[in-house]
Amino acid sequence: MFSWRMMLRDKRGQLHFVVKSEKQSAQVLPSTHLSVRQQRKIVGRPELIRQYAVHLANEYRQRWRTQVQVQAVCEVQLNFSGPRPLIDSEFDLAQTSSSLLTYSWIMQR
Repeated sequence: MFSWRMMLRDKRGQLHFVVKSEKQSAQVLPSTHLSVRQQRKIVGRPELIRQYAVHLANEYRQRWRTQVQVQAVCEVQLNFSGPRPLIDSEFDLAQTSSSLLTYSWIMQR
């Protein structure tokens, strides 16, 4: 009779990044740098996606010695609904900075 009621949710998704310069491009999976636990956490959290994109931009800028764009392709499903895009995949996340305001590159549900 005195059991706790808990709101359960299930959030799953897929994420990869596209790094582009004028001459070349690369698709980067989070599994190349992140642990399994970190991969599970990053998928549904736009601020973590932004931070990782900035990290990738710095890494590829040094590797390729040119300016780069980083775009995230992220689809998330909540409570077994159909997958929907979380991030605008055309937006360059390499040029973003942290803000307390609403991000324009997060898609509306």
